Amino acid sequence: MKRFRYVVLFVVLVGVLAPSVTHAAPPSVDQCLAANDTAQDLRRDGKLRQAREKLILCIAPSCPGAVREDCAQRMSDVDAAMPSLIFDVQDGSGHDLSAVKVTLDERLLADRIDGSAAPVDPGTHTLLVEGGGFSHSETIVVHEGDKSRHVRVVLGETRHESTTGTTTGAATTSTPAAVAFVLGGSGLLAGSIFTGLALHEKSAANAACGASANQCPGNADSFNSAIRTDTAMAVVTFGIAAAGGIIGFLWLPHDKAPAPRSGVQLTPVLGLGYGGLTGRF
Repeated sequence: MKRFRYVVLFVVLVGVLAPSVTHAAPPSVDQCLAANDTAQDLRRDGKLRQAREKLILCIAPSCPGAVREDCAQRMSDVDAAMPSLIFDVQDGSGHDLSAVKVTLDERLLADRIDGSAAPVDPGTHTLLVEGGGFSHSETIVVHEGDKSRHVRVVLGETRHESTTGTTTGAATTSTPAAVAFVLGGSGLLAGSIFTGLALHEKSAANAACGASANQCPGNADSFNSAIRTDTAMAVVTFGIAAAGGIIGFLWLPHDKAPAPRSGVQLTPVLGLGYGGLTGRF
């Protein structure tokens, strides 16, 4: 009876250990050669991680010495060419995140980041980073030999455009209005200057010729011409001032109720040989 129990125990142990022993069997010569050839093809295709897995197989002690040396040299080249990425993930407040999932070309690269470099294949990849209910996707290009390249990702980035958008929009909308008001102010200033010149010419004419221009017929035309020119320029510049004010008002944003009018409102009053301003306070 005891012998029967020993036989049963032996059969059970063989059944349990046999698969693992078979799986751990060293590669044959044919497997070593095939792994070396496959690794070369994968290397040419830029699939460095898969090529490295094959090279690990063909450097096993059971492989021929020449094959092992060849695979070891190829592995050194692959390790030098294989790029790696370090992911710096932060939330919208600038705090570092580690509990994030990183997917590259729809294949899981890491389910958590700790600042270590992750080996990847060179080429163009679609990167997806997820964490905290947010996600970020972008296309990145990785080059051979690009070691420990930092990839910065912000999840749930807080944008301030919503709080400043109204202000920005108003500034953009009112820029033409500001230009128009500046032009109108310049016209008002120029009009006042030409009005003063016209009044000065009128005063000079009265002083030189007296009440009647007939007393100095030689200078009458000169004075009258200067007065007419200054008066015309005053009319033109005051017109520019008025146009600038109207255009500026029309370009002002009107999404809010206009503020009550305050200050001084001026209106130019001109005539031949005189000019001035009227207004209300």
